[in-house]
Amino acid sequence: MFYNPVQNKDNRRTYYMVLDTETATYKENIKAVKGTNMLVYDLGYAIVDKNGRIYETGSYIVKEIFYDEIERMRTCYFADKRTDYIQDIEFGLHTVVNWSNLMFLLLERAEHWNIRAICAYNAKFDYGAICRTNNYVNGKYWIPPLLKKFPTWDIMKMVKDTIYDRPTYQQFCFDNGNLTAHKPPRAQIKAETVKQYLDNNPLYEEIHTGLEDVLIESEILAKCFSTHKKMRREL
Repeated sequence: MFYNPVQNKDNRRTYYMVLDTETATYKENIKAVKGTNMLVYDLGYAIVDKNGRIYETGSYIVKEIFYDEIERMRTCYFADKRTDYIQDIEFGLHTVVNWSNLMFLLLERAEHWNIRAICAYNAKFDYGAICRTNNYVNGKYWIPPLLKKFPTWDIMKMVKDTIYDRPTYQQFCFDNGNLTAHKPPRAQIKAETVKQYLDNNPLYEEIHTGLEDVLIESEILAKCFSTHKKMRREL
């Protein structure tokens, strides 16, 4: 079974697909960390509504990268998690799939739920990584039907227009050292930092696997919607 349905579809609701990718470097000599330089080995998604209710989840390991590209996997920022991944696969927490099957699956689930948009935190990265992985697997750089059929929304842009400028958010970041390297420093806008703020828990740390991060980002997406403010969404 490729997916884990949690709740039934209600045609009166609007649904969104939130996804997150974990990646390895496309080439060993690449230094710039951006999506078009990365290959996806872990992809998680959830179908959600604007209130953050979870209707379906999926967690997938890409066979062509995770198993067939051991050297590239050593370039992962979280390469030390590979043993944990293998254990979780054995426990059935992730499904191992070929990339082409995964792209077909995501399109099918998006169509089934008639989603309004695909949402990701710093969506430009995930969008680029998905296209680069298509390049690696298929021999040419192309945009999969999933990304052509549905608009892609950037949750980080939504946060910038709804949460980031709050005095309480700014103060939280400065009080807890969640600052950028700019001069003068600025409040961070990482998903982990936003989650810390929402929970008022500066000790919270992301697990950094696809599905776990998706659940955090779904919560942040719902919070953005709840502000009822005008916000940027598209890439």
